[in-house]
Amino acid sequence: MIVFLKLTTAGIDSGPFDLYSNLDAYSEPFEENVSRDSLIAGYSTTVPDNATIVRITSKENCISSVDITLRDVECDLAGYTGEITTSSTTSTTTTICIRPAGLTTGNCISSIKPNENVASWNFKNTSAIDACNAFTYFRDNYVPGAGGGIGYKEIQYSQLQIGEILYDNIQSYTNCISVDDGYYWFQPTNSNQFTYFANTNPINIVTVLNGVVSAIDPCTYVP
Repeated sequence: MIVFLKLTTAGIDSGPFDLYSNLDAYSEPFEENVSRDSLIAGYSTTVPDNATIVRITSKENCISSVDITLRDVECDLAGYTGEITTSSTTSTTTTICIRPAGLTTGNCISSIKPNENVASWNFKNTSAIDACNAFTYFRDNYVPGAGGGIGYKEIQYSQLQIGEILYDNIQSYTNCISVDDGYYWFQPTNSNQFTYFANTNPINIVTVLNGVVSAIDPCTYVP
């Protein structure tokens, strides 16, 4: 029988998916490697006759599954045999997401105080232009050894490019939690932040949206 399956929630790292039925206690998939995009858009597939539950299982980076109960639509029409459609999910599972191997550790800077005698500048929730202006403020007012501070988030990433996930570097690097949305100075290593930004020109301002780099804007300090 043909059914229409649709996932209403699917994390960015989920998939591909294998499809199972309760006819064989979910031991063998009746279809393999269905893409995340297909299931989000809505996917038609042939399910073994007499199955009442379909299990959608994500593999590779995210190991998770959800069961969908099928119901028989009752129609009192002569010659109409009934149509199988999807119903609501019947179970909730915990997603286990593991970061890719070979990531680089760096920093995302969200605020600066060049020395103890000047005000701090927090640009995370403002704009890329404001973040760049803060770089000029930092270079004009930075005094080595004069106190101050830098607000930063240690991250892991594959490479700096649009669409790249920036992982929040917590819990022993094993989760898939990404960096908060906002505007950041990007530091490709996790070395001393003051030293790096006092001696690097230009720098990159990254815009993070839904944990993903959505824009990269070079920022040059002009004395």
